[in-house]
Amino acid sequence: DSGIQGMDEFIHPTPQQLLAPSDLASTNPHQIYLYIGVILWIVGIGSLTVYSIITYMRLKLRVRMSVKMEEKVYECDDIADPFILGILRPRIYLPSTLVENAREYVLKHEKTHLIRRDYLWKLLAFFIATIYWFQPLCWIAYVLFCRDIEYACDERAISGESRDWKINYCETLMHCSVHEKIFSSCPVAFSENGVKD
Repeated sequence: DSGIQGMDEFIHPTPQQLLAPSDLASTNPHQIYLYIGVILWIVGIGSLTVYSIITYMRLKLRVRMSVKMEEKVYECDDIADPFILGILRPRIYLPSTLVENAREYVLKHEKTHLIRRDYLWKLLAFFIATIYWFQPLCWIAYVLFCRDIEYACDERAISGESRDWKINYCETLMHCSVHEKIFSSCPVAFSENGVKD
């Protein structure tokens, strides 16, 4: 209490001033930034989720006329590369243009993915990348994780095979990977990548 009313009110505001400040005076820049950040984060998650659903539905439409070749294996005229599609009931889709001698190697590769449940691991990794979409290192980790999945799958697929079989396997995968990947951005579609390495 300085004895000067104006100074006392400036240093110690009255309860009325504390409880009913002006909008401008009550604005905390950190709260504004946090609010805007949360909105952007939610919009980013929503955008990636919607994009994933749309790419999944478009791919599903492309393979709707597939012909069943054997259990979990379908052949389709409207695709250029083999891949796995699905979460609860994953299926292998092969292009109808795939030559017969390449089918053995491609099926070995894709069935190894099914055995290892790589399609679920990729989906989990994409989910984490969707939550942390603003973090570039998370996307780098996602890309490297997908590449490591392919390496591990190839290692398991060729283990115990002859040198000639391994050569044919590698040549077949290289041939299958030269086309444009229409499903590479769809998290529930699983195809070969990192072929050069």
